[in-house]
Amino acid sequence: MADILRLSGICVLGLCAALLLREKNTVFALLCAAAAVVAVALYILEGSALTAVQTITDAAEQTAFSGYAMILLKALGIAYISAFTAELCKSAGEGMLASAAVLAGKGELILLSLPLISRLLEIAAELL
Repeated sequence: MADILRLSGICVLGLCAALLLREKNTVFALLCAAAAVVAVALYILEGSALTAVQTITDAAEQTAFSGYAMILLKALGIAYISAFTAELCKSAGEGMLASAAVLAGKGELILLSLPLISRLLEIAAELL
């Protein structure tokens, strides 16, 4: 509960700073908002995200799916990073860059999933 209050506080402070600066200098307003977003992202990555990844990794090591769990975790990271980047670009008014970030994330997900797809095809061939 305390974490979400801290994170919400950072977001509200970043919003207030951006709103106050928007009238004077839009570049600094955007930088304040971006700094708040980066602070929230780093806070999440440092704390709960690393704990969750370690828990999932430890649980997966005891199963036959340990290699696949790492691929899924990487895919989740790619999805979050590309969505985060796209939203940041949209907020800055750069829709084309946002589309490029989404496209890059999708391309990376396809490349990352190639071992899974080839393994599924091998299993399907064995069944036939």
